[in-house]
Amino acid sequence: MKNIKLFSVLAILGLLVSTNVSAQEQETVTVSAEVVTALTLANVSNISLGTIQADAASTLKAGDSDGVTSNSNVGVTTTYGQVTISGAASAGVQVDFTDAVLTEDGTPANEAAFTTLAYSAEKNGGAGLFASGATIDLDGSGNATIDFGGTLASISAANAGSYATDHGGNGSPITVTVTYN
Repeated sequence: MKNIKLFSVLAILGLLVSTNVSAQEQETVTVSAEVVTALTLANVSNISLGTIQADAASTLKAGDSDGVTSNSNVGVTTTYGQVTISGAASAGVQVDFTDAVLTEDGTPANEAAFTTLAYSAEKNGGAGLFASGATIDLDGSGNATIDFGGTLASISAANAGSYATDHGGNGSPITVTVTYN
């Protein structure tokens, strides 16, 4: 008799537990995507400050249209950097870029920091200089141009020499990354 009572109590508890455990809720999550043309970047030109004087910082404006920055301590022949972007017509893209580090003819001990300036006529909110992380609006054909300049930290006369971002694999160039907003 005790076994029957024990079995009955266990059976009732089993029904109560199984009723609560078997309850289920279900919800759906939809998925969507807008597929657009892949973004591409093309390097049109690299930055050259020309022959500069030691013991003074050098600044190269970010392209011909940069009306804010003035060139200082740069050579007679200079080149600002330029990158073009291609993608979906009239799309907004986020532009991220780094500063650079120049080294003397492959000698890592002699380094100079380069702080990057960027300018675009397609900058969201109007043409002008912009910081890394800003939005550029591609034109109706899906194109935009970014001009680069910047400031090279002062290099002492004792460390005079040939400096670049790619001497013997040392240094680090400006890296530009674009993503759709």
